[in-house]
Amino acid sequence: MHNWLLGFLRLFGIKKVTNRQRLLYAAQGQLPKDVFALVRITRFSDIYATNVIEVKLIYGEQSAEELAPGFRQILVEALRNGADVSVITDISPVSLGICEQ
Repeated sequence: MHNWLLGFLRLFGIKKVTNRQRLLYAAQGQLPKDVFALVRITRFSDIYATNVIEVKLIYGEQSAEELAPGFRQILVEALRNGADVSVITDISPVSLGICEQ
């Protein structure tokens, strides 16, 4: 799952680092049983948002424990390359390792 999304982010243009501060917004909320997370990645130019991608990540055959490492990698890659990331999941962001207590 995460290799496909990382490849898509590169095609989407998430590869140039900008000098602006990045934002990670993570919230816990109720989602349908088969949905692991909703993710919005916003890429910016020097002045304004240039691209927005929204993805619904589905559990499929994997558990939350199996999805979490690749999920964190996607977030880190997007932030490292200049995007803002917003996430909602029914699992605590602290438990996923994407926010501090």
